Amino acid sequence: MSTHTLIAIKASPAVQVTAGWDGPLGTFFGSVVDNGDEIFAVGTTRRKVTDPAVVIDGLRPYALIPDSLRATLRADAWREGNRQVPAPVSAAPAS
Repeated sequence: MSTHTLIAIKASPAVQVTAGWDGPLGTFFGSVVDNGDEIFAVGTTRRKVTDPAVVIDGLRPYALIPDSLRATLRADAWREGNRQVPAPVSAAPAS
């Protein structure tokens, strides 16, 4: 599982924005937590999100999105694989 912390647009240490890849569930995910309350979540069930753009689009109102995030998430998924498809051993895919 990979998890990347993003910079929240709302300048508050209580806001946490994360995106990543969950290999056991085979899904990209994203979440926004404000003062302990989850206000946004995507990719919480098995194979729910297979394109990182869905996570990025969902998080865009809440966080500054690095230009490299889509490629980073794809590389995480490729490197880690998922429960049904283990991670490959050969070279990484092109971005």
